[in-house]
Amino acid sequence: MKNHTKLTLKIYWQHTKKYKWIFLTMVSSIIVIRVLSAVVPIYLKNFFNILTVGGDRNLLIPSLLHVLLLIAFTNFFIWALWRVATFLASILESRAIFDLSNYCFSYLHRHSFAFFNNNFVGSLVKRVNRFTRSYETTVDRFVFEFLQMFVEVVLAIGVLFYTNKWLGILMMLWVGFFVVVNLIFVKYKLKYDLQRSEADTKASGFLADTCTNNANVKLFNGYKKEVSRMWTLNDNLRRLRLLTWNLGQIFEAAQGALGVFLEIGMLYLGIKLWQKGLITPGDFILIQAYVWNVVLRVWDFGRTIQRVYEDFADAEEMAEILNTPHEIVDAPKAKKLITSKGIIKFEKVSFYYHDNRSIFKNFNLSISPKEKVGFVGPSGAGKTTIIKLLLRMYELNGGKIIIDGQNVAKVTQDSLWQILAWYRKIPFFSTVLSWKIFAMENRMQLMKKY
Repeated sequence: MKNHTKLTLKIYWQHTKKYKWIFLTMVSSIIVIRVLSAVVPIYLKNFFNILTVGGDRNLLIPSLLHVLLLIAFTNFFIWALWRVATFLASILESRAIFDLSNYCFSYLHRHSFAFFNNNFVGSLVKRVNRFTRSYETTVDRFVFEFLQMFVEVVLAIGVLFYTNKWLGILMMLWVGFFVVVNLIFVKYKLKYDLQRSEADTKASGFLADTCTNNANVKLFNGYKKEVSRMWTLNDNLRRLRLLTWNLGQIFEAAQGALGVFLEIGMLYLGIKLWQKGLITPGDFILIQAYVWNVVLRVWDFGRTIQRVYEDFADAEEMAEILNTPHEIVDAPKAKKLITSKGIIKFEKVSFYYHDNRSIFKNFNLSISPKEKVGFVGPSGAGKTTIIKLLLRMYELNGGKIIIDGQNVAKVTQDSLWQILAWYRKIPFFSTVLSWKIFAMENRMQLMKKY
């Protein structure tokens, strides 16, 4: 399967930048939140350094209360910004999902009649729903997880560098190694996520279509066959789900071990630096706070990037449809169909569904206003196909169809459908497009045979 992740991101961004001020305000709020969160451990460091100062403890109380007030004020401001960020996220995502749903609907319905014949309706519905749901989770993960992680990790490394360069170097090396390992693993796991998503779509599409055609399943004694096929599809989905889940759990175990190594390594380095008088006891609080913040953020990065790729896998199939050009499109500079008399002509029309199945070859037909034309023939002879070709549901392989001197392939599809749909509502046609085609069986009276 071709990877359409870049296309998915492009479409998501096109619908996000419509609300750029909402998006930018939300992102700015998150950045400020993480900056303030990085300041809190510095206050805690000062708090514990004050506690370790000798002398009259009563004299230390004002300083301690001052630091405590700073911590309280900072946390309150963080709380207020969180409310702003989550409120804006709700507005952005609800509007963008609304736009995406309409976009998918519009593009999907512009595909040809053959496209819908070759795809399960149930799977198409699920693809649209997955695509829009994937947008919501992608934005949430970028803003509330990736962005927060990046800002917090950068600030933590910067503060640790300022405290002692070796603390910053160790943290930076660990983060770099952890991120690279995560990316390698996620790319390895992505192919199985895509297979799982495809298997899920097949199972859901088959379920929807068997329910839709339940009468045929019973009439043609296909119950056991359909149950067997559904079992096979579900079993394949089960195996792929188990594989992706197990891969995720194995990597989480590796992440946990790396987190323990970082904590022990940072504290051991802190002891050595304290022994030389290069850091204070309060710096241990700073180190511990940043180590756990970074570990938790990067840990979330590992899990989050896996889920992002899973979301992209869910969006993959709809993105593929959105990347598939429409089979039937309006000709360049196509004009609206204008009718006056309603004369329809099929001139040397050739058409076939497949290379080895010819339906028409040099077929000619002329229908005058108010003329009623009947078609007789066995099933599959092409009676209904004539209507589909007139509505331009398929492209001709040769010849042309003319309405009042206008080639239907040269007019806009909307105007063609509008004219034909409008005149179908009139009980008795006057002088404009007065025609009706009857599909009759062999026993019906033959009025005109092709």
